Amino acid sequence: MTSTTPPQPNNFRPPLKVVPPQPKTPEPPTTATPQSSPQFTFPWRRYLMMGGLFCGLGLVSLVNVGNSVPGSVEVDSTPKSRDTVYMQIPGIIKQVLVEPNALVKFGDPLVKIESDELTKEIEELELRIAEAQTGVSRIQESLEPLKAELNIAKLDELATRQKAETLQAELHQITSSNPPPRILMIESEIAGLQTEKAKLTESLEVVQDKFSRLEVVVNAGAAAVSQLDQPLLERQSLERQMSNAESQIRTKNAQIQAIRLEMEKDLSYQLALVEQKAAATQKALERIQETTQEVTNRTRLVEQLRENLQRVKAKQQHLILTAKTSGIVITNELDKLQSQKLNPGTKILEIVDDQQLTAIVQIDQEDKPLVQLGADVRFFPRDLTLEPYIAKVERIDPIVRTNATGKPYVNVYINVENRDRGLKPGETGFAKIISEPMPIYQKTARELRKLFPRGKWQSPIGM
Repeated sequence: MTSTTPPQPNNFRPPLKVVPPQPKTPEPPTTATPQSSPQFTFPWRRYLMMGGLFCGLGLVSLVNVGNSVPGSVEVDSTPKSRDTVYMQIPGIIKQVLVEPNALVKFGDPLVKIESDELTKEIEELELRIAEAQTGVSRIQESLEPLKAELNIAKLDELATRQKAETLQAELHQITSSNPPPRILMIESEIAGLQTEKAKLTESLEVVQDKFSRLEVVVNAGAAAVSQLDQPLLERQSLERQMSNAESQIRTKNAQIQAIRLEMEKDLSYQLALVEQKAAATQKALERIQETTQEVTNRTRLVEQLRENLQRVKAKQQHLILTAKTSGIVITNELDKLQSQKLNPGTKILEIVDDQQLTAIVQIDQEDKPLVQLGADVRFFPRDLTLEPYIAKVERIDPIVRTNATGKPYVNVYINVENRDRGLKPGETGFAKIISEPMPIYQKTARELRKLFPRGKWQSPIGM
């Protein structure tokens, strides 16, 4: 049978036990021990340990350790991989074919444009070309009558020149041994008259001699005076015949001279006429040359207008703006461009090749000597879902700037390969720029100077 203990109240306390006092055991009396005089011993071991410790620390501080320069990072696009799309012609944005942050490839259409000005310019050029071509055809048709006129003028000039040359040759023959036929006939008649005159002269001399002898006889009284009548009549008849022959010779010579004067006058007229015909020929030729030049000029104008038309029509390709590089569209609010009328040169949107980005690392000014071109950089994006990126130092800005707190800093530009397109322009983060190793003491001193900048903890008295 099991016994049970009755329940106790909550404020129940067990009774106290009484313990009797225990007697103290007496301690034996102590005897005073005489103290010896103190002796001084030098702590060689302690100082040796401290010296060894300091030497060890000094040697350790000379050991080179890896070093890096920290800095905050902001990602930006690379200038060479950025393409800004501008309006090439005046027009109205008819349709925007992409959206912000869209990935585009080279040649992808971006924007459709409608340009009334371009259409009007094309129509005006086509009209001017048609008018100019009509003018060329009309002038070319006028060339045929001018060419016929030139041929007639050339024939007239040739005939007149040949006639003048014939007259000139005849005039030359008059003074030469081969005169022209009509002059030759007159000269033949003159020669006959001169022969007749010579015969008359001989006969006159005979009659004169006979008359002289009879005259002597008559004067001597040996003959009658009547005997002189017959010789006298013969002499007078011969003298009349000689005078007639001489007159005919003079007349014939006068005829030759008249013919020469007439030929010279005719030659002068023909030469003047040759000049007139030559001038007419030259004028007809100049008119043809002017007309031909006009055809050439108008044809050149037609060609220029056609070239202008081709150039203007080539602008039609700007009615659809395309991407000149692959990347992402970083322009926002593209829908606001819809139906807007814009002028050439107006910025439409911007495309960035985000596979090659530039990041700006902001480092302290005092760390600038530690950074070298081409140094490796580890970039840690603020977005923790992204892995760290390895980059290279591309450029170090020589300009020293100050931040909002007045602390000087320098911008270092690094080139980031973004093949996975995880980074976007505007991303921020943290970077470590790998620098040359340095001794521990030097690195410690630099870190202490950053924690306690010179002048920050200086007392006002020292200042």
